[in-house]
Amino acid sequence: MLNNLNLSTRLYGGFMLLIVIIVLLLGLSYFSDQSRQRNTALNMHTYEIIRTVEEVRLALTNIETGERGFLLSGQERFLAPLEQGRKELAEEFSTLKRLTSDNPGQQARLTELDRTIRDWQENAIDYFIDMRRREGARSQPSAALISEFEEGRGQRLQNLVQMVQALMVQ
Repeated sequence: MLNNLNLSTRLYGGFMLLIVIIVLLLGLSYFSDQSRQRNTALNMHTYEIIRTVEEVRLALTNIETGERGFLLSGQERFLAPLEQGRKELAEEFSTLKRLTSDNPGQQARLTELDRTIRDWQENAIDYFIDMRRREGARSQPSAALISEFEEGRGQRLQNLVQMVQALMVQ
């Protein structure tokens, strides 16, 4: 069949075939690049969430560090990491809420994490700080404070916080 076509028609046909192939390859390349850009943006978003969750964890560690320093010493200056941690926690938590606003599952876990953190701060951190303040700035904490602290009141809540944080990264 191609033998019946003259040379110029065959050349035009071949040229058109090459143009169609090039256009198809360009289209495929364009869509592939768009997909890669979307995937890169999603990866960056995921890394930003993971980084923010790590900042929340660090803020919680600072809160706990300040609490322990104060419990041991009774001196208010040891509460500086606690206050800084609370400030950072509020900032990073706000960032986390914004970053996960497109994901209802993460928003639900974030609400649970917020509730758990508040419970931990009120029923462990603030509880022990108030208890130590009532004792005064003695050289050592009382046996009652040590006993309650050793029961793991704060640790149980901290473990819950860590579990919920792990869920956030899923």
